[in-house]
Amino acid sequence: MTEKVGSWRANHWRRRNLPETATAYEPSEDERILVTCASMNGVPIENIAAIMGMDHVTLRKHYQFELDYATDDIVSRATGILYHKVFHEKDSKALFFLLQTRGNFRVREERKPSEEQKDAVVETFDFSDLTEEERLALRQILSARVQTDGGATRH
Repeated sequence: MTEKVGSWRANHWRRRNLPETATAYEPSEDERILVTCASMNGVPIENIAAIMGMDHVTLRKHYQFELDYATDDIVSRATGILYHKVFHEKDSKALFFLLQTRGNFRVREERKPSEEQKDAVVETFDFSDLTEEERLALRQILSARVQTDGGATRH
């Protein structure tokens, strides 16, 4: 393709000191393995790009599959180790971690009573001196309440 001397494309390639027929970059298999291994070992993408002699945007453009594969591979290996610890070694800390992260398990914090609640008088009832008729009536009242609101108490 011949370009006019004053055209944008011709001037663009001259400014970059590149030949007008520059070839597209094609990563080699060794470079793909290098990027995969570096990413699997936790090297930041900016550092991998510096090692490869390119910008991190260019690295992502040409090595996106390798970067994604490395991340997925590390997560799957770590998950496999976690499952092994839970189901074969019966590790309670690993089980607790698994339940928190994958099972939506949360530990409720113990609520400490406020000063007002500490000073509150709690009434207790002695039901031992109730007659049989009073106990039956009380049982009916309580069972009716359980049926209407599920036994929820209001504070």
